[in-house]
Amino acid sequence: MSTSTSVALSANVHPTAMVDATAQLHPSAVVHPYAIIGKQCVVGANCVIYSHAVLEPFVTLEEGCTVHSGAVLGGVPQDRKFKGEYSTVRIGKNTIIRECVTVHRASGEGLETVVGENCFLMAYSHVGHNSVLANDVTMANSVQIAGHVEIAQFVTIGGGTVVHQGVKIGSYAMIGGFSAVRQDVPPFSLISEVPARIAGLNIVGLRRNNFTATDRKQLNKAFRVLFSSPAPLAEKLAHAEAEFADAPLVQQVIAFIKNSNRGLCGVKNIRKTVEGLSYSDEQPEAGSFH
Repeated sequence: MSTSTSVALSANVHPTAMVDATAQLHPSAVVHPYAIIGKQCVVGANCVIYSHAVLEPFVTLEEGCTVHSGAVLGGVPQDRKFKGEYSTVRIGKNTIIRECVTVHRASGEGLETVVGENCFLMAYSHVGHNSVLANDVTMANSVQIAGHVEIAQFVTIGGGTVVHQGVKIGSYAMIGGFSAVRQDVPPFSLISEVPARIAGLNIVGLRRNNFTATDRKQLNKAFRVLFSSPAPLAEKLAHAEAEFADAPLVQQVIAFIKNSNRGLCGVKNIRKTVEGLSYSDEQPEAGSFH
């Protein structure tokens, strides 16, 4: 790798950092000692790259990103089909990448792996090839995301959780630590166990994100319809679709279920939790996942 003089003079780059001549760094970006930035990388305004972090080729950091020591972004995908084709990683604005996080390039010509804006990837977590994380996703330590996973906005995933390839996780879902997510996760749900199961409605997450009491009650009632009965899924979906025709959040859950390719994760003692704190809108925060 060659260090570009123009880059070094126009950005706050430590002299021990290695920056490829084809990389583009905004003048306000800060690069700490021994960091490595590969060819055709783009580092946006006010980004900070700490010591010994590595940006492999074809990584874009949008404005305000922070990459901590030992992180490796843009590594080649762990995919037998990959033959060295051009592919990329894109990290959205103001995302924080903590120590030893890995994010792999996509597999397939011109494809990309995406981490959205305002995400927080904690130490030793991994995002596999072709995965797409929306904005405001939080992954705790050692979360392992396989390839081709789709994670919607405001999802929180507890430490040590593993997510199978091709899984989709709906918005505002909360997944408890050390879960094994093998199938799709509906929006607004609480998830736990191995294999992962629906344990209730994410009331705390809904409150914290300022969903109205009406929204919460509608979702609460819809979860009862969809997940507390042994009736066939098609029958439950038709019931919910008719009863909650004017509830857009419930319709979002229904649409997610209909579009699921892998099927939904199972249900954990749902009859019990329907009658207990997991579904109560008066539930105290101390008694829930958060």
